[in-house]
Amino acid sequence: MSKKTNKRPALTAKEQCDHMAAHNIKFEKCSRQDAVKFLTENTYYFKLKAFDNNFYKNADNNYYNVDFANLQDIAALDFHLRSLILGLTGDIEHSLRIRFNNLISAYDDIDPYEVLHTYHQDQNAFYAKKNQSYKPKNEFCQSVYTQGMLDKYISAQPIWLFWETCTLNSLIQCYHSFLYHNNIDDIIYPLLFGMRLLRNAASHHNCLLVPSNTNAKKSIRLSQMLDWLIEDVPADDRTLVKIHVLSDILLHDFACVLLTHINLVRSRKIRDGRLHAMQSFINRLDKHKDWYQDETAHYKKIFVLRLHVMKILLMSVVRFYEKTDQGEISDSMTSLTALPIRRNKSRS
Repeated sequence: MSKKTNKRPALTAKEQCDHMAAHNIKFEKCSRQDAVKFLTENTYYFKLKAFDNNFYKNADNNYYNVDFANLQDIAALDFHLRSLILGLTGDIEHSLRIRFNNLISAYDDIDPYEVLHTYHQDQNAFYAKKNQSYKPKNEFCQSVYTQGMLDKYISAQPIWLFWETCTLNSLIQCYHSFLYHNNIDDIIYPLLFGMRLLRNAASHHNCLLVPSNTNAKKSIRLSQMLDWLIEDVPADDRTLVKIHVLSDILLHDFACVLLTHINLVRSRKIRDGRLHAMQSFINRLDKHKDWYQDETAHYKKIFVLRLHVMKILLMSVVRFYEKTDQGEISDSMTSLTALPIRRNKSRS
């Protein structure tokens, strides 16, 4: 028999506010009228309700001292965070293609057509182990925006066509195949997966500022690069950042995005544009910082810590670029921008 679910009726925005009020959510900093308007024009109840997991409840499942404005604020922070992530990861995806192209062009013994052929062989072997078939043409995503390009070049299947039409996941997998078969080390490769996960979550409008049941996997490379980035941060905060970035999945993936962006994005104009966006988000984090210290609201500690760690990471990136421009960057910080290194020629 199928599992029965308790179906809940669809409520109007006014009824949703009544339901929240019944659980002790106040409407003092934000009036009920404005709350109804917010739930009608800015977001929807199910999404906003997800953010209430950042607050403790009493034994009766009611909130202690939470105002609708507190939920409104987290929703706004989440929106700004997703916007920042989408901008950063868009830069990364473009810059990864540039790096891939530059590496292929740098070595005479690398055939750009063979790069894609080898990737297809790797994928075919991977799927064969799972008793599944692999269809290379499915890697080329067709749409009204790519069809003309595909019609013209698909028979030859150059790597450049692949970049322009593949998913980010396929791009990363192909880059891994290329690095492996050509004995090239790229410091940021292990970080690309965390970057991709956060990019996908942001692009699908998932709520990011909610507690997670998933812990981050330990990464030696991330830990090393994080040490370089936050070397000037006071000791207590440095320890706090290391502990939470290496354990909290959101902070882990956010650090992957920032560090990958530092390493991959070489355009000064793109960099300066993102720095402006980072500073804007830092300012938004500070807008209601007094609320997060209000013990009567019973914010969960992890929520407040996440915001604090994000701010430290972003400020560290800003300082990194300031020191770079002033010529005051340390040797370890310089390592954050290390280019890929080829150990020897291709594997046989």
